Order: sequence, then structure tokens, then C-alpha cells
Amino acid sequence: MLQRRYVVVMLSTLKYILTISLVIGLAQSASAQFSIAPQVNTSVPVGSIDEYTNPRLGYGLQAGYDIWGSWTVTAAYHEYHLELTAELSDLDISEDILELLNLPEVLLFDLQVNSWNGGIRYQIPAQHIAPYLEIIASTNRISAEGLGLSVDRRYWGVAPVIGTEWHITDRWGMQANVRFQAIFTRGDALPLVGELIEDNIFFIPAQLGVVYRFDPLR
Repeated sequence: MLQRRYVVVMLSTLKYILTISLVIGLAQSASAQFSIAPQVNTSVPVGSIDEYTNPRLGYGLQAGYDIWGSWTVTAAYHEYHLELTAELSDLDISEDILELLNLPEVLLFDLQVNSWNGGIRYQIPAQHIAPYLEIIASTNRISAEGLGLSVDRRYWGVAPVIGTEWHITDRWGMQANVRFQAIFTRGDALPLVGELIEDNIFFIPAQLGVVYRFDPLR
């Protein structure tokens, strides 16, 4: 109960921050800058899924809108991939079904997270290399595929982000960041792999991308 209340408070606070930031950005649109950043990522699982998962490559695209000084609002889509490996003894499957299906001793599942997120970022002013901090909220579709079956669920999540941008030219740059992604299942376990993922889901994506600014840096 306390966890759900904490999530609601965090999302409500972020909503007000984004609204205020957007108003300020519109008022100062003459100095605003828009950027996009295609990215690749890989994720390190932590917590209850660490024992069963291996990281795979994913991708994403982030857009940023500089609103005021060092503040930027962001919107992004990210797709994360994890390989879930389970032994038959880890799953709640009856012996009769096991004999009928003639399953292998080790099962592989493709765990995919499709994440739409929005956030606000503060970037430390710098000439060439500019570190930044960001907080994001996300809606996440998590799907698992294996044994010829596919199931999915939708959950909310939040993540603090730390990263840096390297300004190569006044329009082009490189971006790298890591985040601690928390996805709250609210006790609604994902079918098919529910015995392996019973709690909230935590993982650490590392992302690398190219940044293009439509307006040159000032």
C-alpha cells in the first residue's frame, strides 16, 4: 500500500513539474532548442530476476526540448531485451504435463520491455562534455515469448538517470547514460514466467546514442 502511494505521489509530482516546465518553455520559445538522439542499449538485471536473465541489445529514440537555461523536457521510446533462462524445476508445471509436452530441461524465454517515457533533465553547463541528471516516468509493455506462446502486461515505472553529452560540433554530439529502471507489477505477475518474476522488476540499462540538434548550440 505504501509503495503504491509512493508511486502515485512521484507520478503526480512529475506531472506538475512537466506542466510548469512546458509553460516556461513556451514563454521562452525563442531560445529553445530541439534535439533527437537515436540510441542502442543493453540492460543488466538486478534483484529477483538477476538469477535467470542475460542482457541483450536493444534500441531507442529520445527527443529533447530545451526550455529554460540548463533544463530540458524529454520524451522517448526504448525497447529493452533480456533472455530469460529457466529450468523445469523452477516452473510450476505438473509432471503429467511435462511428460505430455516432452519439454527440454532448460527453457528459454525472450523478455521484451517496450517503454514510453517522459522526464525532465538538468544539464550542467559545459563547453564540450556536459554531465546531466534526469528523472523519468514510464508506461511499459512487458512481453515474454517461449514454448510457442506469448503473453504481455502493462506496468508503470520510474527511473533516475545519470549521463553525459559530448558536443562534437554545434549540432552533433554523442550521449551516454545509465539509469536504474524500476517497474511496478502491483502483485500482477506476468503469466508464463510468474514463478520467476514474482516481485517488482529492476534492471540497469546502459545507453549510447548520437545527438542531433535542429538549432545550433549557443
